[in-house]
Amino acid sequence: MFDICSTQFFRETADSIKMVLQEKLTTAKKQSSNTDLVCYGLGNFMDSYIARYQLALLLALREELQIVEGCCEIYDPQFVPEEGALLSELNFTVLQHNQEGKRECIEDRITVFYMPHCGKALYNNVLWRNWGQRLENIIVIGNSFTHMIENTPSRILESTANYVIKIQPYTQETLLQVPSQYEDVFNDTSIHTFRSHDLQNVPENFWQNCPEPVYDPSDAEIIFS
Repeated sequence: MFDICSTQFFRETADSIKMVLQEKLTTAKKQSSNTDLVCYGLGNFMDSYIARYQLALLLALREELQIVEGCCEIYDPQFVPEEGALLSELNFTVLQHNQEGKRECIEDRITVFYMPHCGKALYNNVLWRNWGQRLENIIVIGNSFTHMIENTPSRILESTANYVIKIQPYTQETLLQVPSQYEDVFNDTSIHTFRSHDLQNVPENFWQNCPEPVYDPSDAEIIFS
């Protein structure tokens, strides 16, 4: 955490997120205390230095954004008991149920989803569960939607990320400028936000016909409950 906080990368990343968050809070006339932080798919940080650095950035952002204790939740089905215990000591609420990313944000709060290097279906589920004007109340920090669409065969995209495809043209995306020493940790990571004026420009009937996604387990890159 000290290593990351001493870099220009952290300062630029934190400032970008704070700017987006403050814009949303101001537009919705909310206070910073009306912010939740949800982390999915961190991985086994006891074994992986990549996951440890991702956790370090999460901790640093929680402090920088002044997100209060009790509003920070985390889940990965691969966490071992020791990792869960440590995260509890670090004042995270460790979720006991696999939400599969189907987490609906609370109407009067902003939810920041921290999801570095997660599978496409997990991002897709977050979008589906908040489909409609609720997207105004979320920020997604994770794999670039733009690069996902550019670099993935259409067959796989349509079966695992159809909501990503739909919303990408109306998404404000900021790609993190990652220094070489963190390239394997945060490569291809972006801040995604959904602004009110962009969502108002979607085609008629855009929000309709939004069934719950169903995946082929061999393609989905997600662990089901």
